[in-house]
Amino acid sequence: MNRQFLRQLTEAHSWLGLMASTLLFVIFFAGSVTLFKEEIHQWAFQPHYELDQGQPLPVSKIFAAVMQAQPFDPKGRVTLVMPNQHMPYFQLRARFLNAHEFTKVVIDPTTGAIVDDNIQFFLSTFIYRLHYELNVSFGYELIGVITLFLFFMLVSGILIHSRHLISRFFRYQPDKQKRTKLLDMHTVIGVMTLPYTLMYAITGLLFNLLLVYQVAFVTVLYKGDQQALKQDSGYFSMNAQWQGKPQQITDIDRLHNETVAKYQQKPTSIRLYNYGDQGAVVHFRGEQKSGFAQRYEVAYALENNQNVFRKDADNPNAVSRGMAVAAKLHFGNYAGTDLRLVYFLLGLGVCALIVTGNLLWIDKKAKQRKSSPKTVALVTNVTLLGSAGVVLATAVAFMFERTLPVDLATRSSLMVYSFVATLGATGIYLYFDKNKTRCLSALMGLSSLVLVFVVIVDWLMFGQTIVDLWHKGVKTIVATELGLLSVAAALGFAAVKLGVRSRGNGVYAAAGKVPA
Repeated sequence: MNRQFLRQLTEAHSWLGLMASTLLFVIFFAGSVTLFKEEIHQWAFQPHYELDQGQPLPVSKIFAAVMQAQPFDPKGRVTLVMPNQHMPYFQLRARFLNAHEFTKVVIDPTTGAIVDDNIQFFLSTFIYRLHYELNVSFGYELIGVITLFLFFMLVSGILIHSRHLISRFFRYQPDKQKRTKLLDMHTVIGVMTLPYTLMYAITGLLFNLLLVYQVAFVTVLYKGDQQALKQDSGYFSMNAQWQGKPQQITDIDRLHNETVAKYQQKPTSIRLYNYGDQGAVVHFRGEQKSGFAQRYEVAYALENNQNVFRKDADNPNAVSRGMAVAAKLHFGNYAGTDLRLVYFLLGLGVCALIVTGNLLWIDKKAKQRKSSPKTVALVTNVTLLGSAGVVLATAVAFMFERTLPVDLATRSSLMVYSFVATLGATGIYLYFDKNKTRCLSALMGLSSLVLVFVVIVDWLMFGQTIVDLWHKGVKTIVATELGLLSVAAALGFAAVKLGVRSRGNGVYAAAGKVPA
């Protein structure tokens, strides 16, 4: 490979990686945590409510009980999410007349009573949104561009190290200079996580830049015919017409049972259009066991039980099936918890890859006479804020999610504010403390203490409840606590090691004075 081209490619790899590094760390860190989104939500929610273990009511009675309890807009759609392993309650989402937007309520499966009509357990959703849209209005498109950068960095990294990708795979030279050790670590982690990172880059591009693809397809391939594109891609828009003639919902349970018998799998959600009207339509969605990432959707007009729409293994669509496969690969939910643990470790490996890449840039620029100490200091602080600072802010968010009162109207907002405030305080601390090794040690040590505190508070507040849930077969609470303690132990160990190093020069000495 031409040396000049290789040098230019390395420069592009370094600069693009530097520009995208902070957001990439947030994306992969939040994505790694999001792998356990359902477990985190149950950990936050379940101890506050008693779990009954009776026979679930029929679906029609669940709909009727909630619709009678709260006035709602019958012309809108009503979505019922079925109970599952990590959420043993029905969840109903509808536009109630006393609310300005769609509201979700949690329903006891044995009584039909509303358990909670103002869900404030927002932590798992907040971290999930942080992963795919950074919780900002333009974040979805921004992450699409960042994912494009990631794809280029992966390809360029392979080209840069192609000559020695295999021969130097296990090489780590602890007796060499710091830059050599960082480069060895960066290369090893990059090769080990390469299939995983490539998969995420490709699926992330599919999800985040799908709108761009659609515009191009409509313009070029379909000559502006949007309906033809929707039909070929398997997209179906329900067009249930309001008749203005009241009708009792009587056959929904029979249709539900027939759907379960046909697909040998309960639906994950049921959606009703025009509830209580002659134009009512029921829409079942679920997973099929017949193949990888195979789903089914089937809808019936309740006036005459006529099939309105069906999409399943017998009526496949290549585009929607391909997107379902990509989603399965992306979220790692096609096997057990052990696979998600592997995904979690690989995700943290990518986070380490990002940080070591930044450290290589910092080390190189700090040794150059023409480089600006202020620039090096800025990149160092942003790297620490976007990595250790985000970890600490997430730990604090866990603490607020557990300790804030359930009936507090601004509960979810305060949890989000705690995350932002922690990042702000971390930024101020990093600006004034010039010993960056000490900064990193302090941030990781504090994160460890906060997570241990969360588990202690768990048992002080809900000790007996957690034991009762364990006996009822709900192991998620304890499993989540063990996960938090494991992360706390790793962070604490790293903090102690860095604390010892901070007494000397350290890897992160004062910016601009990094030793060789």
